Amino acid sequence: MEVWQKQDAIFRRPEQVVSVQLTSEGISKTAKHSVLTSLLLDAIGDTLQTVAYQGAKASYGYSVSQDAQGSGLSLSFNGFTQHMPLWIDTVLQGIVKPNITARRVNANL
Repeated sequence: MEVWQKQDAIFRRPEQVVSVQLTSEGISKTAKHSVLTSLLLDAIGDTLQTVAYQGAKASYGYSVSQDAQGSGLSLSFNGFTQHMPLWIDTVLQGIVKPNITARRVNANL
């Protein structure tokens, strides 16, 4: 895990970036695994759409993507230090329990 902090040049408030790399051998082992990973990432984005909008209004953001090597997921959280633990917890709830519908699964398989 990496944690970066910089002083905001305008308001002098600290900003923080937390990056996490999750690795898994099966994430892109076959074409089906790649499609399921893509489906998961889409579902996470849909699940967190409202939270992401509200977070952006408060200068918080996140990203979840497949890493460049295809061996896992990259998670990144950014925002002001004061409420970063709450922000990470809120986003992780959507990552752990994404809203995956049967319609979406059938459309992608």
